[in-house]
Amino acid sequence: MGASVNSLTSSDYGLDSHVQLPLVPQKFGRLESEWALSGRTAHVQVKNMTKGGSPSVEDSSVEGWVSGSKVGSPTFFFVIKNNKEKTFYSPRGLARLLAIWKRTKCGKACQG
Repeated sequence: MGASVNSLTSSDYGLDSHVQLPLVPQKFGRLESEWALSGRTAHVQVKNMTKGGSPSVEDSSVEGWVSGSKVGSPTFFFVIKNNKEKTFYSPRGLARLLAIWKRTKCGKACQG
């Protein structure tokens, strides 16, 4: 709806995008040829697991996503398994996941 989406250069087995949001959302089906950007951004991470395993995400990546969310550029993380099961993590969900990993000190070993 008027967002500008740029693929990030360090893609790792999924879609990594940087989204710039419009100042005013465009009407569905009536997208203008030009629109002003708001200066607000978000990151979107999409992992498609076609072999049924859980995505491997480094603790440090999740820490970076949580930190970025705190300073104004939130990360939204989507996992799609076998094109059927879908899981979504909001910035708060990522922070909770990271807190669990730190509390249990298991990081990637707890994924799945």
